[in-house]
Amino acid sequence: MISRCLCCEEYKREIMKHLFLIACIVERLWKHFANFVGIKFEGLHLEQLIKVWWRVENNNKLRQVYRAIPALIIWELWKRRNTRKHGGDTTLKEMLIHIETAIHQLIRALHTWLKCTTDGATRGNPELSFYGFCIRDHKGDLCYAQAGVLGQTTNVHAEARAILEALRYWVNTVDAEKVLETDSLYD
Repeated sequence: MISRCLCCEEYKREIMKHLFLIACIVERLWKHFANFVGIKFEGLHLEQLIKVWWRVENNNKLRQVYRAIPALIIWELWKRRNTRKHGGDTTLKEMLIHIETAIHQLIRALHTWLKCTTDGATRGNPELSFYGFCIRDHKGDLCYAQAGVLGQTTNVHAEARAILEALRYWVNTVDAEKVLETDSLYD
């Protein structure tokens, strides 16, 4: 007896092409990422789609990430199929979140980056003020920290000075992707 496909509500046969490429929710998932990469996949078989995906011209730093996307999609589809087989369900939104999270984790794992968190503080406005920043690597380990007294100034000036001092230090640091994070709010 031919088994019913577990990936959709249609009563289609569960074949690889339907399960991983052309079922309604599956097609929407592929389109989401294919549009971003610039791939038209209509009419392609799964193997052809993966080959086209691997040949996409892109930034050298992102090549490994781009090549991982089809495997991430197929893995999410297979997990969804098995979840449905055992009475559960997974939405398109949930699959998108899982894949995008995996992509972000892969990017961070492949690239060295530093994150700088800054803060400025004042005891009043204006009043005695301070600045500080710390730099952590991609593992979260502290690489450098600096703080200082600014004298009497406003909290906006203290926040701006924290950013400035962090950037001054950063100019001479190791070549890595850099992320700057501040908690300052400006009305």
